[in-house]
Amino acid sequence: MRRKGPPADIAQTYADREVTKAPPWGWLVVWDMWLNAMASGLFLAAAMAHLVRPAEYTALARAAYPIAFVLYLLDLICLMLDLGNPYRFHHMLRVFKPSSPMSLGTWFLNAFALSITGIVALQTFQWLGVLPNDAPWIATTQRVLAALGLPLAFGVAAYKGVLFSTTAQPGWRIARWLGAYHILSAMAVGLWTLLALAAWLEMERVRPLAVAACVVLLASVVAYGAIVVEMKSALRIRYPAAQRWTLHLVIAVIGGVIPACAAFLESTSVVIVCTLSTMVGALASRFLIVMLPHASRSKS
Repeated sequence: MRRKGPPADIAQTYADREVTKAPPWGWLVVWDMWLNAMASGLFLAAAMAHLVRPAEYTALARAAYPIAFVLYLLDLICLMLDLGNPYRFHHMLRVFKPSSPMSLGTWFLNAFALSITGIVALQTFQWLGVLPNDAPWIATTQRVLAALGLPLAFGVAAYKGVLFSTTAQPGWRIARWLGAYHILSAMAVGLWTLLALAAWLEMERVRPLAVAACVVLLASVVAYGAIVVEMKSALRIRYPAAQRWTLHLVIAVIGGVIPACAAFLESTSVVIVCTLSTMVGALASRFLIVMLPHASRSKS
């Protein structure tokens, strides 16, 4: 007796259909990635300014470190809550696997915590009067911790983008620029936040910060353009045209080009508005990336 095959309408190969399921991620992961960029980017900007020009930017860096520390704590809270069982976070430290972006990122996060916590702890003890404010060894220790924290903060800022690009999710798996975009975006937001803090404190000699903020922000726009090209098919399928172009406008223009063009305006209000614009752009880009598997699949 002749054996019947499957109906033609369901006789599909794996190449004809998606075999992956959308991860159970939502806004909590979006906030996690955004806070991650804010904390690591601000630390990177403050530490580099602190180390390169200590005479001019030490006071600014000391004002930025506690803000980065609070943002880092908020990021860890979002990360642990998203695990489902927050008490199992320490289990990720049982294995060290450099070839795994998730394992390496976990170790980056914990090592970075030692650096930034040490800097803020020394400042707190000085504020409480436990340690003297003019002790040379404290300033030296803070610079050493800042130097040690630089590569760790770089890894913290970059690993999530690399992690996404190594998954099997459509769109993510071919986006090789995700890691570069995440580090550039984090540094851009960090530099702009540092610039806004300098403007708020009415500090002078911030022109080098403005130049760096402009260059890095434009570089992040270029990296975002590379991501759009790589994920073009997935974005077109999953996002309606109006939503897709709105997100591109917010990320590339409002969060990138416009603040870069206004980088050299010395008005405090302009700097603060541009900083908020870069933050909104960074948040929108992370929403677009994280929510891509969950977006509408109806073609525009």
